[in-house]
Amino acid sequence: NLMFTLRRAAKLFGRRAASLTSSGPITWDAYFQRAHRAAAFLDQLGIQAGDRVAVLMLNSHEYLELYHATMIRGAIIVPLNIRWNLDDFAFAINDSESIAVVLDDRFVPLLQGLRERCPGVRRWIFAGTGEHPAGMADWSSGVAAADLVEYPEPGELDVVGIFYT
Repeated sequence: NLMFTLRRAAKLFGRRAASLTSSGPITWDAYFQRAHRAAAFLDQLGIQAGDRVAVLMLNSHEYLELYHATMIRGAIIVPLNIRWNLDDFAFAINDSESIAVVLDDRFVPLLQGLRERCPGVRRWIFAGTGEHPAGMADWSSGVAAADLVEYPEPGELDVVGIFYT
């Protein structure tokens, strides 16, 4: 399963680069811990096992963290196609019953329209590089401040992602 691959990568390649960021490489050991801190941050935001978390971001290290953090927390990631329009995004968010949406700098301009169309969303999270907008949780500082928490491992039949095509 995905947790096995993450644990294995940290064990076998702990000091090697897992991801390259603007501030330098992040090792597999550091990435493993950050993914668990990210899961704890999701927990602090009230995201529970089985909750859906929609993601509207360009490819980035933070997006990679979200893939693992949602799975570690037991939540379900709902990646949104960046080529869609506002109505498509709103449809997928509402149809998947996502309770949280994560946006980066590129998609923050859609925030007001999404808020109006997606009344079931309880948490809006900013995972961009600029200053986070008012009313949004800040991914970067939240993950950095979160404790390292262990969660039950997902079962082989647990849903970890919902993908719209």
